[in-house]
Amino acid sequence: MCCLKKFKRQKKELLFSNHTLEETAMNLGFASQSHFTQTFKEYTGLTPRKYINSRAFYLY
Repeated sequence: MCCLKKFKRQKKELLFSNHTLEETAMNLGFASQSHFTQTFKEYTGLTPRKYINSRAFYLY
């Protein structure tokens, strides 16, 4: 999967699923939650949890 497509899928999965970060990481093909968090932070500058919290306001 193209990196950009995978990255968009990561963001969508975080915001619209009820999965834990570990489940999300596994669903997206990462070997571990820590690898997912590290990769996500490289792309966004935020950890997945901070990303979720920063976007939650706009969802409701």
